[in-house]
Amino acid sequence: MGVRCYCCASPGCTHSRFFCQSCKSKACSACGMKSTEQQHVLPNCEWQHITFTMPHFLWPFFNNNWPLFNDLFRCATRAMLRWARKQGIEVGIFCARHTYGRQLNQHPHIHVSVTRGGLDAMHGAWRSLFFKKKAVEEIWQSSVIRLLRPSHVRIMPGMLPGLDHIRDELQWRRYMQAQYGRYWKVHFAKKT
Repeated sequence: MGVRCYCCASPGCTHSRFFCQSCKSKACSACGMKSTEQQHVLPNCEWQHITFTMPHFLWPFFNNNWPLFNDLFRCATRAMLRWARKQGIEVGIFCARHTYGRQLNQHPHIHVSVTRGGLDAMHGAWRSLFFKKKAVEEIWQSSVIRLLRPSHVRIMPGMLPGLDHIRDELQWRRYMQAQYGRYWKVHFAKKT
């Protein structure tokens, strides 16, 4: 970062001026503030924060597999968008990916903030929206399983610790089918 000093070119003039150089980083307290102000386009409405988790049996599949982990965003937003579109509403969403839990243990999950309402697709007016936890959980669960089911070759589960019993596509499909019987936690925080 640093500064630049510009001095007057007139002989005998001691006038000078300092200009701070910008690092243009969003992490910088000075530069990031300007960037944040320019990007502040979030609607002034109530938001619902939702955390999408999955059974710990599935966590190893996302280790060092960033393309697959990035697809989890689509699974989480699909749950929100599908529910909202059934109501005829376009909602606002932003997401964050976390790979670790509070105790710094491996715990891949997705945080989603979604507007508690949106634009009515037919009339363009704002309408309130409330998400049904059970419906969102079911959409999330089936989306993640559908994401993983065709990924047997890409994931190679037989090479992962504790999963050496999964040797072929049929065993993989059975393993994925068993995930429907497991507990999938989708946490709805209090509205903000």
